[in-house]
Amino acid sequence: MVFLVLWSPSGSGQTVSTGGQESYGQSSGMALLYDSTRSLGIEEVASSARAAEFVPFTQDRIRQIGTNLHAWVRIEVTNQSTRRHWLLASRYLWLARFDLYRQDAQGHWRMLPHGMLLDRTLWPYDHRLMVHPLELDYGRTEVMYLKIEANSSELWLSLVTADQLGRTERVHAGLSMLYLGLCLVMVVYNLFLAASLRDWNYVYYVGFVLSFTLGNTHYGGYTYPLLWPHFPWFNLWADLLFWWLGLWSGTLFCLRFLGVAARSPRLAKVVSRASLAGVVLPLGNYLYSQALFYELFYYLALVQFLVMFGLGVRAYRSGMTQARFYLVGWGALVVANSLSILVVLNLLPQTEFFDWTRQLGSAFEIVFFSFALADRISQLNREKLDAQRHLAQAAEQEAEVLEKRVAERTAEIRVANETKDKFFSIISHDLRGPIGSLSFLFNEVLQRPEEFDQEVLEITRQTTKTTHQLLNDLLDWAQSQSGHLLPEPTWFDLAVPLKKMAELLGHQARQKKIELTLDNPKPVWVYADPAMVTTVVRNLCSNAIKYTPVGGKVTVGARTEGGTALCFVEDTGLGVSQEQLSRLFSPAERVQSALGTASETGSGLGLILCKEFVEKNGGTLGAESTLGQGSRFWFRLPVTGEASERLDLGQEAL
Repeated sequence: MVFLVLWSPSGSGQTVSTGGQESYGQSSGMALLYDSTRSLGIEEVASSARAAEFVPFTQDRIRQIGTNLHAWVRIEVTNQSTRRHWLLASRYLWLARFDLYRQDAQGHWRMLPHGMLLDRTLWPYDHRLMVHPLELDYGRTEVMYLKIEANSSELWLSLVTADQLGRTERVHAGLSMLYLGLCLVMVVYNLFLAASLRDWNYVYYVGFVLSFTLGNTHYGGYTYPLLWPHFPWFNLWADLLFWWLGLWSGTLFCLRFLGVAARSPRLAKVVSRASLAGVVLPLGNYLYSQALFYELFYYLALVQFLVMFGLGVRAYRSGMTQARFYLVGWGALVVANSLSILVVLNLLPQTEFFDWTRQLGSAFEIVFFSFALADRISQLNREKLDAQRHLAQAAEQEAEVLEKRVAERTAEIRVANETKDKFFSIISHDLRGPIGSLSFLFNEVLQRPEEFDQEVLEITRQTTKTTHQLLNDLLDWAQSQSGHLLPEPTWFDLAVPLKKMAELLGHQARQKKIELTLDNPKPVWVYADPAMVTTVVRNLCSNAIKYTPVGGKVTVGARTEGGTALCFVEDTGLGVSQEQLSRLFSPAERVQSALGTASETGSGLGLILCKEFVEKNGGTLGAESTLGQGSRFWFRLPVTGEASERLDLGQEAL
């Protein structure tokens, strides 16, 4: 037989008569007296003056939220069964006082204390429910009184045998342990995930599951004897405390899981603060023990559950696929707790099913939330694999680019080494001749000083000059290749180095009877490195004189043209073929310098240096030539607006 407590007393004066049954609701033998003064004693309550004030029960169960209960219950029972041992049990646990008064043989009232404010080890019967053991003699009628105090009006009494209570409790305990085991498994599992993934989402979820598990288990009467049997003061507010902790941690979990904090930080802040403010309810219940705090908490929980469900719908509609498990789990919890709250508020009738709605809803929520978290882990793994794949692709592309750069750099180094080897070969060849000639001349002077004349001095001077030019070109090229030779630009007049070169190389031109002309020697202002530009002008003028035959002409000039400063060197020399012209400025192809018209030698570095120096200063170098008629070498340097103004001012001054 399932343990059900049903009472519908028909009127005062009726007596509970035990027979062949094992369970009796107080349908005929119970009446209630509310103690509004909270000061009535047993003598006054049991007096004939108060007898008429007891009101027989007219409901199956009294339940009124928001009302503190202080009452006396009169029970009149006649044992017509051969069983002497009975149990007076209250299905509602949270009675601060459940004291039983019975008369002894001398007619004195004796109190048997009970209630949640009594140390658990002092309870008269070891059971999760509040139970008073009774010994009832056969055929004897007894009147007894219960003094009840609670922070809510709920009375649900029955008279049962120990066997019947044990059968009923085995079902209850089995379901409770199944629920508790499921919750503890989820707690341990998610703690492991939290430690492995270092994700606060799982910590909040563990707090949510653990708090609601403790709250529901405490409400079922299992935590007091197991966790704090000697601290009865904790009993009357522990359930609200656990449920509030579950509500708060569950809210934080939902906000993080659904990404509300990232998408709507202001909304997340309002919701989290509202749930945190609920801490005043268990504190108020502990300090004042008022049923009002229970009622307020139920309303807060109902609103909070609906808000969290609405946020889940919003997240799912925005494309969050794992929210589907969240909606099923949270929806089950919302429905279950809403039904339970409606029952507590007397808006739905009390049934056995509604006694388990919180546990059922919580179990469904735990299972489907676990699915949601597992789906979240799968999503994270997919994102991780995608990130790894993209990273591998990027690394592969970077490796290809790096390999290509290495190959290009290797080729450049190879070309540079080959060029260097060629240059060194040419330089060593070109230097060997002049130095050998100097050595021969010195030996001749020492052996035949009487033959030392002007011709020997001229040969020595020319040889020394050639060697000096070769060394200058070699040093400039070496500095340029090492990167140590950097331009130091400044404003200067391009006509100045042209005039100096005309003066410096005038003697060399006159020796070959070459006409060296300076064209348009007006100021041409540029912003460049003067030393580099001077080296370029010197090399171009020297080459023109070297490859122009006796009686030829060399013209050097500078002017502005198209927003740039143009410097040019023209000659009537040997000229260069188009094939050779395309290789003049390439160090990898053109390294051997041709002999001049008077057998002058060179390093082959001059034009290469000119090109590098001009480009370092932001300019360009070019050449036009006709074989047998002459050549024209030029370079352009950019002229800024300020340089153009300087140029215009200089021309106006002239």
